[in-house]
Amino acid sequence: MKTSGVITAVHRDSKRKQVYLIDLDNEFAFEVHEEVFIKYHLMKGTEIDSNFFAEVLRADHENKAYLAAINYLSYRPRSSREVERYLIGKEFSLELAERIVEKCTREGYINDELFAKKWVEERLRLKPRGAYMLKMELKQKGIAPSLIEKVLGRIEYEQELDAARGLLRGKLARITAPIDQKTEHKLLQFLLRKGFSHSIVQQLRNEWRTKNWMEEDDE
Repeated sequence: MKTSGVITAVHRDSKRKQVYLIDLDNEFAFEVHEEVFIKYHLMKGTEIDSNFFAEVLRADHENKAYLAAINYLSYRPRSSREVERYLIGKEFSLELAERIVEKCTREGYINDELFAKKWVEERLRLKPRGAYMLKMELKQKGIAPSLIEKVLGRIEYEQELDAARGLLRGKLARITAPIDQKTEHKLLQFLLRKGFSHSIVQQLRNEWRTKNWMEEDDE
């Protein structure tokens, strides 16, 4: 591979419209993304030495990592740790992955606090979980402990209680036989496994036994 010389031809890739193919001294030498092509003014007649060549390739490699991150983020919001892991999985270095995450954060594509807030809201609405399980899920997503506490601290007790009620109602709706003590125990253990606190589970057991909220739903 030539690493120095004069650019004698520039071709746009026929299939990858944002990629340019560069010839040095009438011989194909390298390819770069359009952004790198423009940034470094890689026009016909430009003289390139080995140091400049290495700089251009580093910039193009970093641009590839950035574009990979943006594409990954385009499907749904991600935490900074998720993006970092994704880039490492694509064989980019940890150092580069960290730089790309910092860049995406500065540009507003990554916001761990907003991600955690939306994650909790969606879970409570669609797949109810208690605070403990939500904490474990956010931890797996790489959210900082301080942010986890901040976001979970915004959950009202009644919000979590309503989420647990919804789960219990769903379970009860599928049970046709009379609820005995063994079945009741299984239902309550199910709520505990979903991360709901003992105080919430205890309150729901008391409500359920009085049938108050079940009767309200039937009216």
